[in-house]
Amino acid sequence: MKNRGYWTNLISLAKETTVFETVFTTVVAAAFGVMFWGWTFVYDVLKPFLKVFGLNYIVAGLWVISAILVASIIRRPGIAIIAALISAFVESLFTHWGLISITSGLAQGVGAEFIFFLFYYKRWDLPVIIMASISSAALSYLTDYFLYEYSSLSHTIITIQFFSFLVSAIFFSGFLTNYLINRLKKLGVLNRFLIMKK
Repeated sequence: MKNRGYWTNLISLAKETTVFETVFTTVVAAAFGVMFWGWTFVYDVLKPFLKVFGLNYIVAGLWVISAILVASIIRRPGIAIIAALISAFVESLFTHWGLISITSGLAQGVGAEFIFFLFYYKRWDLPVIIMASISSAALSYLTDYFLYEYSSLSHTIITIQFFSFLVSAIFFSGFLTNYLINRLKKLGVLNRFLIMKK
């Protein structure tokens, strides 16, 4: 009975998503998609130097932030996945990765959503945000592993890539999300969201 009540509450929470929240999610996620396109230029410049040491993922953590930040503000089921997919779609329109970006976006959104689900969409403190960032990056790397056939790489390079991605996600997505949210709270621009009610 308790499980049934939990799922009922979860569905109710999702159904209560307002038009304003939907528009906010769409606009902010799309803006992140444009930002990700810009970040691609930074990545492409640094990649030849970092790839030699297996550190090309050390700057990849920023691509995880869309799912984490938007979900942390809206605080409703499914938002992390929706935000990540919208950002990835917008990014795919401009970058050389094309529609592959959407696959990565889905992985990032699912990874983040899984952690928020584990905490019943009730805990949104820094440790949870960091765990969601790590989960998002881990699933994203796993997706890349199969898409780009990383099995041909050495175990050392794979290990460095994986853990550098996690570290990058902790910084660019975890701590940066927490910082931005605290700043936005002080500015009073989040008063219409659940983040200010919980």
